[in-house]
Amino acid sequence: MDDADNVHNLAQDLYQCTVISQDPEADQKINNGELTYAEVYTEPLVKWHKDMIESELYSQASLGMNSDQVIDMFVSGAVAMFHGGPWNVATIEDKNPDMDYDIFGLSDSDGNCVLPGAVNIGLSISTSTEHREACRTFLEFMQRDENILKWQEITNNAIIVDGIDYTMDTVFEKFKEDAVTGNFYLPQIAWKNSSGIYKEFLTGIQDTITGADTIENIPVRLDEKQAELSN
Repeated sequence: MDDADNVHNLAQDLYQCTVISQDPEADQKINNGELTYAEVYTEPLVKWHKDMIESELYSQASLGMNSDQVIDMFVSGAVAMFHGGPWNVATIEDKNPDMDYDIFGLSDSDGNCVLPGAVNIGLSISTSTEHREACRTFLEFMQRDENILKWQEITNNAIIVDGIDYTMDTVFEKFKEDAVTGNFYLPQIAWKNSSGIYKEFLTGIQDTITGADTIENIPVRLDEKQAELSN
């Protein structure tokens, strides 16, 4: 089960595992016109639709769920799996401290696995602040090794800083090396016009789940949105 805002994640993961694992620059090639979304997204999206939607493994019920509801169902045992990340750990263990659970990375049928990711919040100084030196002092405080470690412990996110050694929550420790070596993909960073493309992709996947559009048409819609936003 996923919530309504994350029903696209499995489809995107399959694209990453099948296409990005073989051609890490595929989205950059879309951006510069060497490839189109239709050329590289169609095959993995069709496979996702066949495996998940046509087989009825994925339910339209996801479209009526928010993230809190999905986590509540997971910790109660009503849902077996959901798409999540380090940010979910504290909630899961707060709601069910005795829960025995694990996490795994998705792969294609050939075993290729490229983890999905997102850039975390950064700290910066506003050009209009009257307290620039105080802000600079705070940034210098935050970049000390001991405070980077404290920040990592609070967020449970992977920190890619030379010389900083830490332990992630046990269910995510296995993926620390993937973060360090770059075995992950950031679609919303790679996409040109990322905000508009992301919205169109999510809406398109929602439409295919309800039957309002065909899966083959979603990459076409992405190409049309790319052209619209690039003009």
